[in-house]
Amino acid sequence: MNGRRVLRIALVLNALALLVSLSFLMREYWLNYLWQQQTFGLASYMGAERALHDFRQGKLRIFKIAGASDNDKFSGRSEGPFQIWIPAYFPSLGYPELYATKQMVRVYNAKMRFMHQHPQQFITAAPVRRVKRPHPPAEGPMRSIH
Repeated sequence: MNGRRVLRIALVLNALALLVSLSFLMREYWLNYLWQQQTFGLASYMGAERALHDFRQGKLRIFKIAGASDNDKFSGRSEGPFQIWIPAYFPSLGYPELYATKQMVRVYNAKMRFMHQHPQQFITAAPVRRVKRPHPPAEGPMRSIH
């Protein structure tokens, strides 16, 4: 009888340990999902903004990851009208760096190709000049008395 009781206690403890382990695993999966979503958004934004800035400066280039690189550099090759550049990439930072760099490159290249095909949508005329307008008179108890 005593052996069965010990067996039941061991079984319950193992089941609890399994549930605790699974809860930690689910938490880690959730945190991984969150950083991927955050990185996806930020890298996509960075790639799109950078492509727009480069396009408006007359730079036609696309990026291709080619190993470690301290900064962006021209590869010496081109693909159609685009120069091929190697983006800054630090493999020592692990998978998150690779994920962010791949996402930035994907969005940058797609945006650059789209802008090259539809330049009229992205080339602006002279910069818009903002006109300073006088403030309207205040109303209520703080209005000026004249």
